[in-house]
Amino acid sequence: LASEIVYPIYLAGASDSQESVAKRGDELLKRKASTANLEDAKLINRLFTLFNGTASAENIAAELKVAPAPSSLRVRLMSVFCRSIAAANAFPYTLQCIFGCIYGSGTTSRLKQLGMEFTVWVFKHAVMDQLKLIGPVILSGILRSLDGSSSTEADSTARDVKIFAYQAIGLLASRMPNLFSNKTEIAMRLFTALRLEDQSLRLTIQEAATSLATAYKGASIVVLKDLEALLLENCQVEQIEVRFSAVRWATTLYDMQHCPSRYICMLGASDVKLDIREMALTGLNLLNDERQSPAMTVDFNYPDIVEMLNYIYSQQPKLLQSNDQSDGKLLFSSKTFLAMIKFLMKCFEASDIPDLSQEDPSHSPVAKMCVVLEHAMSYEGSSELHALALKSLVDISFRQPKLVSSRYANRLHWLRTLLSHVDSDARESAARLLGIASSALSSSAALNLLSELTSALDPNHPSRFEIYHGLLCATGYVTACCLKES
Repeated sequence: LASEIVYPIYLAGASDSQESVAKRGDELLKRKASTANLEDAKLINRLFTLFNGTASAENIAAELKVAPAPSSLRVRLMSVFCRSIAAANAFPYTLQCIFGCIYGSGTTSRLKQLGMEFTVWVFKHAVMDQLKLIGPVILSGILRSLDGSSSTEADSTARDVKIFAYQAIGLLASRMPNLFSNKTEIAMRLFTALRLEDQSLRLTIQEAATSLATAYKGASIVVLKDLEALLLENCQVEQIEVRFSAVRWATTLYDMQHCPSRYICMLGASDVKLDIREMALTGLNLLNDERQSPAMTVDFNYPDIVEMLNYIYSQQPKLLQSNDQSDGKLLFSSKTFLAMIKFLMKCFEASDIPDLSQEDPSHSPVAKMCVVLEHAMSYEGSSELHALALKSLVDISFRQPKLVSSRYANRLHWLRTLLSHVDSDARESAARLLGIASSALSSSAALNLLSELTSALDPNHPSRFEIYHGLLCATGYVTACCLKES
């Protein structure tokens, strides 16, 4: 007899409760049925009949009816189905088998695990026509199964059931994105699971979330707006996998011009995990800044500077207060501020100057940009941050000299305190700003400032090198400005 004919008989024998029968069945299975073709449709249908039984079928003679297989045989059969592509496409047996394992009256934890494993196999290998029929039904079953489980289950089999369940969701999302893209329910489920599930499950859930992100690429504006709030809520939580997924989704779903997702990237730029930081910086086009030559520069569509600034202000209303009111504390971490300033300067450089001029200079984007940079100068900030903020103020003055000079003509004392900064680049930028600010002073006020700077360079009272360097730079820039004005 052909091995496909005897295979079900020997398989049933190998699962018998009598040890001698099981041993003989196992021997015959290996010796005479090992070559059975598991892609043979007739064989697979017979195995499914063995699994599901025919007791519920109406038009079969009583003597030909088959009772559903006992658990031991079902376990054996499931291991066969998980190796057969034909089994993945044997509708409706596939569906009966999966639900029998997950919800059947006599099911076991081992069968639940194998049922979920088979679900992953089906989602991977089922032809699209069949997947469209069974995908939504099985997905609802998976979600029901997850709802009925506990996040504190310590049993390894129960944990494996969940692993296969989340893998199945990820696979289905990659093959049937339309099933997910019209609502945010599954996205919210996965982010909640990433926060609450055991550490051993989080990597699997994270991979499923990454697959799910691509499913939302074609989502409606309403859904994408809801996802914005979800990502913002999860981008700074304690669990690493949640933060990773939030930044991954922000960079996957939205383009460079999308302000909320770029803000999430700014927050991610200060993450303790290197892979999250690099992903966030890539989302801001900042990762390769130092490695890129000018010839390699690519044109990116950056957000409108006004929209980006307004969004940052909406998320951190304390920016509306003066820097003096913040008690010297940073409103963002140094690394977030660094990424924010670099990105805002890219937006600023990409914007048109006419769009930046307004009747009231105090409400112009340039003024708002200056406020952000002033907050970055809080004493808690790193030297690198201070140097970048001051250099950015100088760069802004090249395009808006009058606005910058008039703004800082009233803040000369603040600029002079920065002349002794420990960072040489910060000292030089502060000195340049002092020179720029002096252009908005009257001739007598500018000369008085110059006199004060030179008198501080007293060789009889030697100071630290940093103070001398800052004073010399400032003297040079203020002198140059006076000569230019004259």
